[in-house]
Amino acid sequence: MALRCVYDIREELPDVPIIGCGGISDWQDAVEFLLAGASAVQVGTAVALENTEVFQAITKGIEVYSRKKHFGSVKEIVNLAHSS
Repeated sequence: MALRCVYDIREELPDVPIIGCGGISDWQDAVEFLLAGASAVQVGTAVALENTEVFQAITKGIEVYSRKKHFGSVKEIVNLAHSS
C-alpha cells in the first residue's frame, strides 16, 4: 500500500520530494520505493527487529544494485518506474 501511495503521489506532484516509509526492511524494498519516486526512504521497524546493522545491509545492497545496473548515483534510480 505504501509503495503504491508513493507512486501515485509522484504522478500527481512530480517536483515534490517524497520520503518512502512503511515496510522497508531490505535493499530491495528501498529500491522499489526509489523506483516509485521516493527521494529518500525511512527504515523503522526493521531496526527494532534486526538492529542497526540493517542500515549497512540496505546501503550495501543499493550500492551493488546500482553498480550492476550501471547507475552513477542513487538519484538515477528515483522515478524510473515513471519513465516511458
